[in-house]
Amino acid sequence: MRLQSAVWQWVRTAHAQQFDFPAAAVKDSAVLASAMTRLAAEVIAVYRENDRGVYPDNLFRLQFVAGRAAEAAATLDAWRAWFDDSYIDVPTSRAPE
Repeated sequence: MRLQSAVWQWVRTAHAQQFDFPAAAVKDSAVLASAMTRLAAEVIAVYRENDRGVYPDNLFRLQFVAGRAAEAAATLDAWRAWFDDSYIDVPTSRAPE
């Protein structure tokens, strides 16, 4: 459900982009699963984010929901590498030993 909530959040903030979502998805889990996969793929096609830390974090979740597990894993690995390189707190000087 967390991934579904995340996709809904992206849909709400997708710069007024309209996406079709079947009403039957509310009552039928099979329809919901199919609709979420399709919706995530559609959102990926238009999703833009200028923050290099936020974009891959959101993208890998969308890729996962879209059924693109290998792409999601690659995106997550790249994001982790970027995050580790960007946010390591490296002291500028060391105390004498």
